[in-house]
Amino acid sequence: SKPTVQLERIRVEWAKEQKKKEMGEEPSLMRALYKAYRWEVFGTFGIKFVYDCCVFSGPPVLNLMLSFLASKDQPQSRGYVLAAILLGTNLLQGFLLAHNFQRGYRSGMRLRSGLILLTYDKALRVCQWAPPQPEEE
Repeated sequence: SKPTVQLERIRVEWAKEQKKKEMGEEPSLMRALYKAYRWEVFGTFGIKFVYDCCVFSGPPVLNLMLSFLASKDQPQSRGYVLAAILLGTNLLQGFLLAHNFQRGYRSGMRLRSGLILLTYDKALRVCQWAPPQPEEE
């Protein structure tokens, strides 16, 4: 998203925190960051949780596949189903891992850019110098 959107998200939450100062409560930058970026971070946690579930599903499926190979009386279609499940979970693992890293880096960069923009915004308000005027010819 655009830098102005990032600045507005963190600016709104920081303004809410600054209002708490008037009520005698200490403003918290961490609370403002949490409120501004929580859904992106929680979305990343959700992807990671599903990825971890896929990782832990591999050994039980392999155990079922080994027991299938050891017994002679099970239908062949069961082996195909187990192989498809194993293939599907491994493909899903790769997909989720790539998206987890991508969303994690994106969330981190948005958080970082929001902090930088908030800092520059404050610096521009504190040091109020006049913008350069165009030269007249």
